[in-house]
Amino acid sequence: MLKDEDFKIDHEFFHFRKDQYALWKIKDARVKELSLLDNLLYIFFWIWIFSGGVWLAYSQFQNKGVLGLALVLTGLGAFSIFKRAKYSLQLEINHADTTGVQWVNVKKTNKEADRLVLEKQVMVIKELKTG
Repeated sequence: MLKDEDFKIDHEFFHFRKDQYALWKIKDARVKELSLLDNLLYIFFWIWIFSGGVWLAYSQFQNKGVLGLALVLTGLGAFSIFKRAKYSLQLEINHADTTGVQWVNVKKTNKEADRLVLEKQVMVIKELKTG
């Protein structure tokens, strides 16, 4: 469960546990309610990551043990379906390079109590940006 102590803002950075985000790069913040499509994209991404490298290795080694490993890792990627989240704290970051502006997920959660903590952080960030 999230606590207000998990977040900290100093004169230069917004901190979430061990992660930090430069305040001057943050353009906006929001708590997004994640849709089914958002979660399906997340699931397919992890299935692709878990299985892709092993399928590539199988094509080079042609070993039945590697094929078994590829199938197991593909199955592990499918378990990401259980990591479905309802809410996400997102920061709109203006990168200094050619990436431009991008929404970055800071924390995902399923709990309503956590959503309230995230919304409080959004209000604090918006007050800093406007004040």
